[in-house]
Amino acid sequence: MLDHSIPEDLARRPHWSPELVAELQAAGTNGRVGNQLVSETAQYRVWLLTLQPGERLPCHTQVMDYFWTATSAG
Repeated sequence: MLDHSIPEDLARRPHWSPELVAELQAAGTNGRVGNQLVSETAQYRVWLLTLQPGERLPCHTQVMDYFWTATSAG
């Protein structure tokens, strides 16, 4: 089993704002890994993920096995 605990010193790291620390702490309840859920069964979910330069999605938790494919240079 993987250890998903958050390092205790994370809030003291200069590139982690209080908002990012809170987002990461809440990530265990966020299974949304893309912009749009395309298909879902008991075994899998297919997400579409489209981001503009500099854009990001919130921290999330992988709740199923996963793989990803880039369809454009990135």
